Amino acid sequence: MAKKVGKVTWPAYFRAAAGLRRLGGDSRPPRRSGGAESRGLVKKRDGRTSTEVSMSRMIILRGVSGSGKSTVAKEHAAEEMLLGGKAVICSADDYFIRLGSYKFDPRLLPEAHAWCRGKAVGALESEVDLVIIDNTNLCRWEFEPYEKMASDYGVECKILVVGEFDEKSIELYASRNQHGVPAEKIKQMAAKFQK
Repeated sequence: MAKKVGKVTWPAYFRAAAGLRRLGGDSRPPRRSGGAESRGLVKKRDGRTSTEVSMSRMIILRGVSGSGKSTVAKEHAAEEMLLGGKAVICSADDYFIRLGSYKFDPRLLPEAHAWCRGKAVGALESEVDLVIIDNTNLCRWEFEPYEKMASDYGVECKILVVGEFDEKSIELYASRNQHGVPAEKIKQMAAKFQK
């Protein structure tokens, strides 16, 4: 579970990216109350009722390019949907997809990550069952906003490290990553990884 870090004020660009508006200047995320219990029992496909299922959860994936984060994200999302839940995958990479093709521009990375955080806020606002953060998240500062977000919304947060950082694995990741990131760049990414 994510630790409570204190009160947060979400910057306007997070709220705008998520399509959120607050009356009276209050930009804090709402506290979730009641959850499934307040909406009555809902039978899930696996036979559990909504009171037996946590309202929302967040999984933060960490790993270098090509390590399999997107595959793991899709697997978790598919599992959630098979159980009758809703899942949203939040990836800064999606910001760079235009007309079906990926066009990366490093100058737009801050906007892409703000958009990704906004999408996560929107998913939590919508009380989606599972929010998956599919970014490299190599350094603590990259995923701490998501941990704080989970804490502020009162949702369970789990961090999963995907892949290994040895030479053989890095060569494999370079050969299979979707964005053509070379092995040397992946080695640099692995060197930045903070436990």
